[in-house]
Amino acid sequence: MNMPYTALFRLNRGICYQRYEDFVYLRHIDARKDYLFNGIVYDILRCFPGDTGRTKDEVAAVLLEQYCVSDRESFRREIDTFLQRLTEEGILVTDHMDVHGGAELPAVLQIQEVCAREHLLFSAALELTYRCNERCIHCYVDGVHKERGQNELTLEEYKGLLDELRDMGCVSLLLTGGEVGVKDCFLEVTEYAASLGMAVDLFTNGLTMTPEILEQLRQWKVNSVSYSLYGGTAPVHDAITKIPGSFQRTLMAALMTKCAGIDTYIKTVVMKENQEDLSALLQLGKRLGIPVAAGFAVLDTHSGRSGTVHQLSTREEIQHALRLLSDGDHAGTAAFHRKPDSLICNAGQCSLSIDPYGNVRPCLALPITLGNIRKTPLRKIWAEAPELRDLRNLRLRKVCRECESCGNIDECELCLARIKFLPDGGTEIPRDVCLLAEESRNMARRNQS
Repeated sequence: MNMPYTALFRLNRGICYQRYEDFVYLRHIDARKDYLFNGIVYDILRCFPGDTGRTKDEVAAVLLEQYCVSDRESFRREIDTFLQRLTEEGILVTDHMDVHGGAELPAVLQIQEVCAREHLLFSAALELTYRCNERCIHCYVDGVHKERGQNELTLEEYKGLLDELRDMGCVSLLLTGGEVGVKDCFLEVTEYAASLGMAVDLFTNGLTMTPEILEQLRQWKVNSVSYSLYGGTAPVHDAITKIPGSFQRTLMAALMTKCAGIDTYIKTVVMKENQEDLSALLQLGKRLGIPVAAGFAVLDTHSGRSGTVHQLSTREEIQHALRLLSDGDHAGTAAFHRKPDSLICNAGQCSLSIDPYGNVRPCLALPITLGNIRKTPLRKIWAEAPELRDLRNLRLRKVCRECESCGNIDECELCLARIKFLPDGGTEIPRDVCLLAEESRNMARRNQS
């Protein structure tokens, strides 16, 4: 499919890309695809800022000024090949066509591995506010922060922060809370992040979502919206959120989002209060065509109150929940396939989190403050924070003495926020983490036999 040299190429809307070492990671939001390309593609894509249209000759002319080549005609043919591939994938469009396609690539995992190894920033999470219009019984953001809105980062501060994040290579952005919808500049932050070429994901309860907001999110090519739903029935969900009617409102928001053509997900936490309603939630997601992702970790609150009162803790409880998940339509996660020398997670390796007051943390759940962007540039914090140096040296074998001999290591969902670091330098791993890994392994074996 050769395009004439008079055809104008443009970068399709909803394309987020960034160069990391010799690779270019690209997310095509409309096509729900991820790609890895070599370095020259980055220079080609940069030929199309905004809605700029260029012909093949114009692209070649721009690149010939950057590259020292002896055979200019061969170089032009190479550029033609790249342009054709990018057009076939729907990454570039012309006045002649607009198509999507291409093979699925595990590009996100590949580029995250590169970024974690080199400590290049790939993703960030912004907690826009700790205020919330629900009162979930298990939430790690408890009464210490929920009523506070003073001294939160302003829109101008967020714009400066987003500029810095993008300059550092961040291409994937999560906006969360508290509840993002109660932040006065939530939409402006979302729009600005999207305008910088970031793939923006939202995590919300949906109580403030409207068709008008969704239309804006659709136009801005938001990558996805995830909704917190804690049961398949109103009595269970509303008892957890403590807001009557919240089940129906969240469900309607999720349906509207799906109908708007935005990738939509339901996320839940499996705990004592909703485990018997898990089947109903999975069936609900299946009927609606919305994937359900279930996690087991209930974190301690900001004020220090333990989350174990809600955590599934016995082997029987975990077995029962896993059985329900295996029988239902659960999005889940792929096996980690870990080794003793594996990183525990990407927190502080290629990702970070920033709270509503500018405090920088390795992740949302890890109560370690690395610095504050109001006092220190983010790039300096990322490069010099001593806590990050220690974190980047952590491996499974360093926090779990059983790791070397554990037969369930590739199923282990150990979270940094759930490790208890003891005064003597040792660590304590919650028993439910090991039980979950063991029972997940047992279930995988049964399914294979």
